[in-house]
Amino acid sequence: MCGAQNSDGLPRNKFVNPPNLAHALNLLKQHQRYVDWTIGADVIGRARLCFKDGEPFSTALGSSLSYLTEMKIIRNRIAHQSREVDKPFTDLVRQKIGSVPRGMGAGKFLMSRILATSVSSQLEDYRTVLLITANSLVS
Repeated sequence: MCGAQNSDGLPRNKFVNPPNLAHALNLLKQHQRYVDWTIGADVIGRARLCFKDGEPFSTALGSSLSYLTEMKIIRNRIAHQSREVDKPFTDLVRQKIGSVPRGMGAGKFLMSRILATSVSSQLEDYRTVLLITANSLVS
């Protein structure tokens, strides 16, 4: 947004031209105390306001949006102990496994292999998604 170039050395096609980083941050915060990067759809929406077609964010985040939402659910389950975060977590486990085994916490879920034929844990799968997403953003 402030003129940085992509990996090809070309500037992004942008709709805004903030005079400095502080101004750019204020544009992104949209009258909030901080920029919330945890809701992928909101990030894509902000990107579409600032960059042509929201790129590179729209494509990179759009293809991994469901995984990013799952990771946020798991993060909230680890960080908070409340019924408010338990339900989305148990719903996620039920969606992935089919049931919620006794003693299934975030750590056990992350270390589990969802499919019997899977060679990687859920944590490794999420790591792969993050690496692919990050590479899409910078290429």
